[in-house]
Amino acid sequence: MKSWGAQLLSGLIAVFSSASASATVIDFEHINMTSTPSAPVLSTGDYITQGIYTIEMQDIKNVVRPLGLLSNGSHPGSCLNGSCPAGNSTNFLSTYNDALVHVSRTDGQPLVFGGVSAAYIPPVDAVPANGLYFAVDVDRADGSYATYAYRLPSTGEFTDITNLPSLFLGGSGTLTTGVVTDLFFYGYYCNVSGSCNAFKTGKGQFGLDKIVFNDGLSPVSESETSAMLLAGLGLVGAVARRRQKRARIT
Repeated sequence: MKSWGAQLLSGLIAVFSSASASATVIDFEHINMTSTPSAPVLSTGDYITQGIYTIEMQDIKNVVRPLGLLSNGSHPGSCLNGSCPAGNSTNFLSTYNDALVHVSRTDGQPLVFGGVSAAYIPPVDAVPANGLYFAVDVDRADGSYATYAYRLPSTGEFTDITNLPSLFLGGSGTLTTGVVTDLFFYGYYCNVSGSCNAFKTGKGQFGLDKIVFNDGLSPVSESETSAMLLAGLGLVGAVARRRQKRARIT
């Protein structure tokens, strides 16, 4: 069963669909790698493009180091640790060293996020009790933001995040609210005690594929979002109060 966050994301996309809207999927099959001099390895500041979308590797510590690997699920030798996540036999992006993946548009138009397929890539010393929360962060033109996290299956297979429960980490609105200018992906690696940290362990590894954008859709305003939630205001309010106490994943 989808969480309310996943249902809301799907609902907003459905409500604001139109005949002129079309989905663009970044599938890493037809990418421009002219700005990745060491491809298939991607280091800090390297970026690839597919159509009007740019995917850049960033390091929150501003250290120039390898952060990504262009992989193919049919060739284990191209994957981290020589083992590919299940559920994907095509090209995808593997990330490691606590990479921050930044997605933007080259034409300056808003991003209308529609979903992504992601997989936890266990480090070599991982045990079954370890795991990863996959974080999705949107930054908006007005300076606001929203961050949601999704616990990826610990078995390490690609999963559409819209089918996973979501955890609201901060900001306001949804991932489709407002004029979104930048999209970020990163990982919260979880230790055996259940404490999860981002950018601290060097083990926030995940696979990334099929990033969906709903081109042609208008961004959802805060007022429109509020109107859609009005019928379930009591439930949403209760969830929001619980999440305020869980700003950090523990």
